[in-house]
Amino acid sequence: MDKDALRPYLDLELWSLREAAYLLCGWEPRTEADFIREDRDGAGAVAQAYRRLKDATLVGTLRFVDADGAFMRRRVRPADAQAWAELTGIKFSDPHPDVQSTAEDVAARQAQGFYTVQEAAEELAEHRANTRPDEWVRDMREANDRRELVIRSYGTKMPLSARATRRDFRDLVKVVELDAWLRASVGYGFPSAADTDPHEVPTAAPETPKQRRTRLLEMLDAEIAAGRERGALARITETEKRTRPTADRSNIGKDIKKARQERSEERRGGVLARMLG
Repeated sequence: MDKDALRPYLDLELWSLREAAYLLCGWEPRTEADFIREDRDGAGAVAQAYRRLKDATLVGTLRFVDADGAFMRRRVRPADAQAWAELTGIKFSDPHPDVQSTAEDVAARQAQGFYTVQEAAEELAEHRANTRPDEWVRDMREANDRRELVIRSYGTKMPLSARATRRDFRDLVKVVELDAWLRASVGYGFPSAADTDPHEVPTAAPETPKQRRTRLLEMLDAEIAAGRERGALARITETEKRTRPTADRSNIGKDIKKARQERSEERRGGVLARMLG
């Protein structure tokens, strides 16, 4: 399947399991009638891919939207479907640009103490009897809503905004934070942190006031660059409260104003140094 034929499917918000099965095999999706004939035979690559996708939705390792009860019409997010395929060792013919991590990338990220929500849920279900990944995903999301557990952006590692799209195969939890939340709420820790002495876990140096002001200004700059200037300060305040409950909009606004002044002074100082040099 060439990229021109694939492109319309990458632009879709959701794929049906039928479409995902074809795309996983590198084929352009065919009609439901053709698909039913191929699924009935059961031996082809598409039928096998569909079986695995369907099973993943049944056991809760792949989130879906139920359209009308028919399995092949269940909808999944393209990034979720391809991240699931990646974790299970399946390769799409042309990975979605949002999900291109290799096994080495995953291992390196986990070694740094970050798991995706789905990875953490699957590990917990593997080590705790009578639990399922989808139950752990729900518990972590609810803990995040209660501000008991921080769920972070895959790219920036910053806490996610409440308005952010939830993607269990991409959103991150920090092992140290997840372990602490589990011990406080259910009395046992995260399996991958079980052999770690909490006193030996490296902790970041406390953020200085200037570093905080710079970070807040960078967050505002990112909002403006993305065309989201309206309501940006409110969103930044909401995000900041997840890790700093005492933060308030007025003080954040003052910090950003001061950070702008500091940046302007630093830039003027740099220009002056070049002129004198």
